[in-house]
Amino acid sequence: MADNATTASELFGSNRMWGLKEIPLPDPVSYFPETIGWLLLLLFFGLFLGILFWIQLQRWRQRAYLRLAIRDLHEISHQQLNYTQIPLILRRSALQKYNRAEIASLRGQPFIDWLNGRLKQPVFEPVDGELMAALPYAPLTNVGADKAALDSLVEKSIFWLKKHHV
Repeated sequence: MADNATTASELFGSNRMWGLKEIPLPDPVSYFPETIGWLLLLLFFGLFLGILFWIQLQRWRQRAYLRLAIRDLHEISHQQLNYTQIPLILRRSALQKYNRAEIASLRGQPFIDWLNGRLKQPVFEPVDGELMAALPYAPLTNVGADKAALDSLVEKSIFWLKKHHV
């Protein structure tokens, strides 16, 4: 034979394979369901996931005021300025979910008692009530309290925002 010609044993590895034809493969199996039952199940599952996503999106939007308040309190604590905004942030957050007539008239210790009433375990102390009553009227640079008490008030406020129940 010529140099370019190959024998059957060179192509297939054995003379016994000569003349065999390749077996035709079946058509690939479709992953898309072909019956109405599976299509309905897929539709209901997609609808369920869509409703679940919508509910979670609504909850996320409803809690935007909490994220904003917590961010503001962290910013106050880290930059160590404008502690006078703490009562305003708490009041603004409370007004988002509770009755305005119930909250609007509360100041100082009654407001602290109201905040503690929305927690399973009270976190604010009477000293915090005095400090909260004085903060809105204090100068921005000197609030008349030590930094530890103010940072403690910020942490308690963040705790209240995360744990209060409606």
